[in-house]
Amino acid sequence: GYRPEQTYPITLEIAAIQIVMLPLMAVLLNRKGVDSRIVSLIGMACILTACIGDFFVTSNWNRDQFYLWQAFQGVGNAMIVMPLLMMSTKPLSPRRAFASAMVNTPRAVSEPVGIWLIQLVHRERGALHSDRITDRLGQDRFQLVQSMNPVLQRPAALTPDGLPAFPGSMTALHAQVTRQTATLTYSDDWLIIAGIVVCLMVWVCVLPVRTYPPRI
Repeated sequence: GYRPEQTYPITLEIAAIQIVMLPLMAVLLNRKGVDSRIVSLIGMACILTACIGDFFVTSNWNRDQFYLWQAFQGVGNAMIVMPLLMMSTKPLSPRRAFASAMVNTPRAVSEPVGIWLIQLVHRERGALHSDRITDRLGQDRFQLVQSMNPVLQRPAALTPDGLPAFPGSMTALHAQVTRQTATLTYSDDWLIIAGIVVCLMVWVCVLPVRTYPPRI
């Protein structure tokens, strides 16, 4: 597994994209001909693309395979946040400044709620995949045994008499099950997030009205 300092380039990529994209979004949304709803919809499409790309994660992926999809994630975040702020605050008069709390409060609450939802999905789907893989190993338990053939490069975990084939064989089998369970669980996480994004895309197309940029 990666150490925390080895995963920093991915988070640094997202942060760098935010630094560049947020000012560009402010300039873009200041144009009268630009519809903030369309910009937000394109941003959600970028996040949906990232989720679909990450859905195909395998146990052979490493850090390099995530760079492209996290770039889509960073671009999509910037293209959603700025239109959302403009659509939420532009129609308000100066006397209704208290309404900013109505915008910031859901944003603050949604962060822990989102973490809770992802952790809940991760736990439930992880338990499901772990049970299914373990059950499949029990059904195909005879595939875990083999005769003492020195030609085999990846020996099975057990010998025909039911004993460990080599020291640490059961630990290695458990590690394989854990790795495959984690892979399937993360894949499910991305798929569920993609479904939520699709629902939000439909919502953006139906509910909001067009908001024009402020003019002094």
